[in-house]
Amino acid sequence: MFHFSKAKSLGMILLILVLAAAIYAFAATNTFADDTYAGAGSTMISGYTIRNIHYTLDTASDPRDITQVQFDIDENGSDPPSTVYITLNGGASWRQCSVGTGAYDWDCDLSSNPADVETATALEIVAAE
Repeated sequence: MFHFSKAKSLGMILLILVLAAAIYAFAATNTFADDTYAGAGSTMISGYTIRNIHYTLDTASDPRDITQVQFDIDENGSDPPSTVYITLNGGASWRQCSVGTGAYDWDCDLSSNPADVETATALEIVAAE
């Protein structure tokens, strides 16, 4: 059996306290020059209402080609979008659109790479402020 004297026990406690103070002092020397922040948040995504969709076919060369898509985006009480993309074939090829005559009127020029009417499966529009 082990028997510790009071002096040995006091010495062990003193050694533990010295080590704890040294570790605390080392950790306390870590400083940062700038304030740092972290956080999380959320907000609702309400979406836009699309109306007045108009497709333009290439009647001069090949009427099976869609050369332009135009539509209006109702603001639903929010700011007009700043970025709009469309796809006519399930996301295989996204096309960027530009603002038409007003902030909520959009024009997607496909003339440089027309979409084929036969392979156009669905119109998807992605719009963001």
